[in-house]
Amino acid sequence: MITLSSGVRRTRSLHAATGVWLVVGLLFLSATGLTWSRWAGGSFTLALDKLNAHQPDLDPTDSGAAPAAGHHAEAPAASAGDPARVDAVLHIACGNGITGPMEIAPPADPGAAWTMTQTDNVWLVRLDRVAVDPVAGTVTGRSNFADWPLLAQLSKLGIQAHKGYLIGLVNLILLAALARGLLCVIIWGTACGGNDGPRAPTAAPSWDRHRPAAPGGGSSCRSVSSPGPTSSSPSAAAST
Repeated sequence: MITLSSGVRRTRSLHAATGVWLVVGLLFLSATGLTWSRWAGGSFTLALDKLNAHQPDLDPTDSGAAPAAGHHAEAPAASAGDPARVDAVLHIACGNGITGPMEIAPPADPGAAWTMTQTDNVWLVRLDRVAVDPVAGTVTGRSNFADWPLLAQLSKLGIQAHKGYLIGLVNLILLAALARGLLCVIIWGTACGGNDGPRAPTAAPSWDRHRPAAPGGGSSCRSVSSPGPTSSSPSAAAST
């Protein structure tokens, strides 16, 4: 038969064992979340500055395209940034190994190159970037994820795992299990706190006061007798 005390012990055992396993996941979420938080993230950015471990920037350098001859020579930069050239840019990027999900950014300034950035955050991640000059048909800049500093790589992977992207559905299942385990630990802890078993009865407070001993060793307590009948009472009159 399951008694109250055995049920409490079992709940405490589940509470302790589950809490130990949850510590690993909660520490991971705390560490990865702090790197892109507002205040702690600023300190982490300063640490990356000191260690020169930032994600390298891709400089979409000037395309250097020569002006075309004839009446079209007046706007070579506009032709380089023409949205109609997106297919040519995509073809050049694919030919240089940029495949899968990606972001395509047109040149921000006249004469600059297009930017192609892979956005595949599922392991094995693909986060390479290239700058493409559609006029010359060449890649003018490149940044590979494998060439990032180690801290930049770990930070990027940790954030994607924190968001539930890194290993796809398995990542989401692990995060859901972690959240469910945390709720269970809270509930079990509350149940243990409210069921500590039978408690010893509390003694009634004593209001006895110990008077200090009177000088000379005598007792300071005085016996008080009830007042006797007065002479005016009927019984006193009868005795006389």
